[in-house]
Amino acid sequence: MLHRELEPHGIGVSILCPGVVRTEIWNAGRSRPDRFGGRQDSPAEFATFLEAGMDPDEVGRIAVAGIEAGDFFIMSHPEVRAVAEARCREVLAAFDVADRRARG
Repeated sequence: MLHRELEPHGIGVSILCPGVVRTEIWNAGRSRPDRFGGRQDSPAEFATFLEAGMDPDEVGRIAVAGIEAGDFFIMSHPEVRAVAEARCREVLAAFDVADRRARG
């Protein structure tokens, strides 16, 4: 893992895990080059969805605070913890299935 490889050299690594952020990323397809499939318009509901997101400046403040604290994982939206926990349970359940299959 990059974090462990660079730590002895005094180099920190952080992973920012943002939730919904109020940006124009939903509109990025409008400038897609032809060699990658050309222009792609996003559904209008993406704009509405992202408008409810966190201000990018706030995400930046959270990221800087996490980096300064030496955090590996930086979570900008603690309210999505339940979603992450549910995903983790699904992944762990898949390991259980794989283990049962391996044992026959």
